[in-house]
Amino acid sequence: MDTRTRQRFKPRVGTADRLAVASAGTYTASYSYLANSPLVSQISFSHGTNVMSTARAYDYVNRSLSVASTPSGVSAVSYAYAYNPANQRTRLGLADGSYWVYQCENLGQVISGKRYWSDGAPMAGQQFQYGFDDIGNRRKAKAGGDQNGANLRSGNYTPNNLNQYTQRDVPGAADLTNHCFVAFDGNGNVSGLVDASSGANLGQYEYGPFGEPIRATGTLAVCNPLRFSTKYADRESAFLYLGHKFYSPATGRWLSRDLIEEQGGRNLQAFCANDPVGLRDSLGLAAGSISASWSLPINNFGSAGWSIRLRWTPPSDCNCCRCSRVVWIQDMTWTLTKFKIGWPVTQPWTTDWDETDYQANSDAWDCHAYPRGHRLDNADLWDDPVVFGRTWLVALTMDFKADSRVKCLVGEDAGKIYGRVQWGYYYDVGALDWPFSKVTGDVTSIH
Repeated sequence: MDTRTRQRFKPRVGTADRLAVASAGTYTASYSYLANSPLVSQISFSHGTNVMSTARAYDYVNRSLSVASTPSGVSAVSYAYAYNPANQRTRLGLADGSYWVYQCENLGQVISGKRYWSDGAPMAGQQFQYGFDDIGNRRKAKAGGDQNGANLRSGNYTPNNLNQYTQRDVPGAADLTNHCFVAFDGNGNVSGLVDASSGANLGQYEYGPFGEPIRATGTLAVCNPLRFSTKYADRESAFLYLGHKFYSPATGRWLSRDLIEEQGGRNLQAFCANDPVGLRDSLGLAAGSISASWSLPINNFGSAGWSIRLRWTPPSDCNCCRCSRVVWIQDMTWTLTKFKIGWPVTQPWTTDWDETDYQANSDAWDCHAYPRGHRLDNADLWDDPVVFGRTWLVALTMDFKADSRVKCLVGEDAGKIYGRVQWGYYYDVGALDWPFSKVTGDVTSIH
């Protein structure tokens, strides 16, 4: 990042059409990649000599495990990540041995972010808790805390029927002049500024789970306006401008309504589905929007299940080069309890519908056939899974869960998941079987 003058940016592409070198004047960044992968494994920044190196590591499903930026002659700015079985980020380890522990509720929303010293003792002033209503509006928050992790300061939020905050209880509580290389964490937030000539650390930043500024140290830390999500932070209001909308880290939501209304979710001002620890929206525009048009039970004589219609709407400025073919993929899990030789037994099984099941299906969306620029139904991607099982004199209960995802197949984003819907149902035979049996369920989350 050149903070004084603009210089011509000169990229150089290597094998497999991947960026190999980017330079501006005498400042250079060189990129290395994992074998047979588009994932960046190392970036070397130089100005005559090497000034900083950034190394990245990933797990077997391409989740970020660690990011370490090492300036010459200065200790590394590093981050290590851990995840739970629900694919939610639960831990962030820092270079000084301290770490963050994150907790999500059953809808995937972050409800707790707490930092601890390397010995496990709570770090005073860096304890956060959040509470949401059924639609995702933040209703309460706690922050601060003492050396025991107690005595957090509370704040309450009051939304109206339009999901606009009408009341909030608040607890009592210049341009850069150097050439700098920028260090980032795994979500792309600015974490450090390194002098491009000397390698000195001129700024270091840390954030709460929703982007709340916690630390800004160094000679250039305060006057640098580009921080969380690499976007402009207004010093007076503390709002972030992401190009299309303003975001408030203090309230954890957008200041204006979603441009695509309810197609992006029921809460028109929610930021990253209230999970900015694991999700990103760097422009204030997600990669299209997902919705469920209907979600209905099936409870017939001899069979029971669920019918749902899922819809993905591409962004209005969709670029066919970035992704020209998109499909739905599904992971499904059943747990069936049934009679077998007079005894109830449990039988689990799973089913995966990958992209090969949709190639010749109308559920595959082609950007060249349906270019964006207008919102017609045939320019969207639909899926209508109907899942049911035989129940007469067999099933006692059925517990079904599905994870439906939108995946890019062709283009620069190939392999990227644009969003997901988690849904399911539960069947209970009841006392006398059909028509006294019951099927309950619904969509549990949309990201």
